[in-house]
Amino acid sequence: MGRRALLRACIFGVTMAAATPGRADDAELPMRKAGLWDVKMRMTGGGVPTMSVQQCTDAATDNDLRTLYSPLAKESCSNRAVRKTATGYTVDRLCKRGDDTITMKIEITGDFNSAYEAHLTSRTQADSPDDPPSSDLTLNAKYLGPCKSGQKPGDVVMMGGMTMNVKDILKMRQQQSGGDNATKN
Repeated sequence: MGRRALLRACIFGVTMAAATPGRADDAELPMRKAGLWDVKMRMTGGGVPTMSVQQCTDAATDNDLRTLYSPLAKESCSNRAVRKTATGYTVDRLCKRGDDTITMKIEITGDFNSAYEAHLTSRTQADSPDDPPSSDLTLNAKYLGPCKSGQKPGDVVMMGGMTMNVKDILKMRQQQSGGDNATKN
């Protein structure tokens, strides 16, 4: 897996850990406790190694993480149900990507103050019920305490020490969207 693909997988994994809220009539996921979170991501199959990131967060950046993929989900997903369970939350999504329909299920256990686990499975319409999921990702997040000196909310420290900020990614997306709109006018 190339560095760019690894970066995308990490961003996707961190975003899925925050899992976007559903419609107003569904349960809503609480925000994580502000501070430094260690997030480990394991993907079953495919030989992808466990990835780990540390993320400095606050309520605003947790909301930004939800926003990072929400517009896509709202446009392509017809079902975004979030349900409270006895041990956490379940999120079900039915999404369309091109001609393919993808069914995703996210099960979250634990709490958003000290530690939680999110398990995401997805299947395409071509998958048989007996087939393993097309994607099987588990996230384990643990609260480490306050952010480190010099970190700001939204900083994500990737494996190898590379740091990026969620707010910078959102600004780039907005600039790209603005550029696309300017071209259309």
